[in-house]
Amino acid sequence: MTSIICSVRGCHNNWKKRRASLQQLCFEHGKTRAECCGATFNLYPPPSTDEARRMWLKALNLKKPPKKPNICSFNFVDGRPSVQHPYPEKWLGYVPPAKKARRMLVRLQETPSTSFASHETDAKTDEMTDGMPHRDASTQWEYLFMEHHSYAADPLHCPHLHDQATQCPEQHQLSLDAFQSLTDELTAGCSISQLHPKDKLLMTLMKLRLNLLQDDIAERFRVSQSVVSRVISQWLDLMEEKMRCYVPWLPRETIQATMPQCFKEHYPSTTCIIDCSETPLQKAHNLDSRGESYSHYYGQNTISSSS
Repeated sequence: MTSIICSVRGCHNNWKKRRASLQQLCFEHGKTRAECCGATFNLYPPPSTDEARRMWLKALNLKKPPKKPNICSFNFVDGRPSVQHPYPEKWLGYVPPAKKARRMLVRLQETPSTSFASHETDAKTDEMTDGMPHRDASTQWEYLFMEHHSYAADPLHCPHLHDQATQCPEQHQLSLDAFQSLTDELTAGCSISQLHPKDKLLMTLMKLRLNLLQDDIAERFRVSQSVVSRVISQWLDLMEEKMRCYVPWLPRETIQATMPQCFKEHYPSTTCIIDCSETPLQKAHNLDSRGESYSHYYGQNTISSSS
């Protein structure tokens, strides 16, 4: 009988403690509890039916319940299983989730006045949505970024995007004449396919200068993301090959004559300083590659690219 214990988590009542409580003195009657009030608690076995036993075990919330989960009277609301509270509900060793009351739905009666007002509101909404220049069929949201880029406001069959997209703020402005000259030199011998060569050049410059996402560029130029990736890869190689002559390399004598004193003392063989920008990378699976690409300054994995 000593093996009968309470199965509730954190409860240590067992049959041995129950038998010892019968020998305790009752202060109310002056006798032992076996002669008057009885034991301080009782142990109750699980119900016999399958459904009631399942609810019994659900209340215990144990990962590995015993074969015969007995529960003491301290864990019942009425001190024992009753009709109103047949399962344990008190001091179960965990916080049971709160039961949310279901919301009652009440159908409102539609009156003629409210019906007329709703139809008038719908008509006003339709008028407002008809005036929106950009909207999606599924979300009816406006593309806010198009308000700042007039070249994306018209469909693809309108004048080329490069006609207005080169008008940037003053700090990185590129005039149409300079853009036209650069385009003529780079696009010599290039065939016009889905995109005009000027649009391809503009797409590449936007990626280099603003570091926009390829999905964003694809949305602006009305093409797929794969087309943007392929165009940027091809034009980077083309620009590197044809614009190499624009990088000035001074003679070593000129560099030595204009070199700062600190460089003459510590770095006398310096010929140029390459400015690199950090681009975030996805964490590599290889731990060595992850450690080599981690930047303590930015707190993430990056790759250095010259600009």
